[in-house]
Amino acid sequence: MRPARSHRLRSTEFPRGRITAHTGPDRRRNPVSLKFALLGTLAHGPQSGYELTQRFGKTLNFVWTASQGAIYPELVRMEREGLIETVESGPRGRKTYGITSDGRRQLQSWLLDPPIRQAKDELILRVFMLDELTNEEACGYFASLHAAFEERLREYEHRLQETTEPASRAELFSLIALKAGIAHEKAMSAWATEAMNQLRAL
Repeated sequence: MRPARSHRLRSTEFPRGRITAHTGPDRRRNPVSLKFALLGTLAHGPQSGYELTQRFGKTLNFVWTASQGAIYPELVRMEREGLIETVESGPRGRKTYGITSDGRRQLQSWLLDPPIRQAKDELILRVFMLDELTNEEACGYFASLHAAFEERLREYEHRLQETTEPASRAELFSLIALKAGIAHEKAMSAWATEAMNQLRAL
């Protein structure tokens, strides 16, 4: 018999928005991938640190998140390594960066190297342990996930509606990536719904 626990999480402790429905490796803590995300963005043309931060916040945020506090130090390191260079300086220390030939070679080499998907997924790890909660509490967990998946799905579908016919290969690949995000959120939303239905049938 499982010993009684002194405290149980209530379903109300899983409010909407508290759970980030992200599956896969933790993309927030990998400076190597941030470097290549910045190189890939600068490969399309020079941008300032502010412009890069805005792009991460509005365009790349569905696959990779990066704060201003992470982007600016990484740009300094990349310039020191010769991967990018300052192509223009403005008032108040504003810099516009461009990718160098060495930076482009490293980016292309990284793209040709197949990624290794690390088995680190806190969201699914928690599912393995949900037998520690009541069915109601577990349903609350899946309900929060479902809400997060659906919210992100609506955001991606809205972006798709605003997307015009690709005018370049870069825009085509951006569209392909966006459709991957839509397919993923739909699948995970359906998975969370099925999990709730199975629990409610017990």
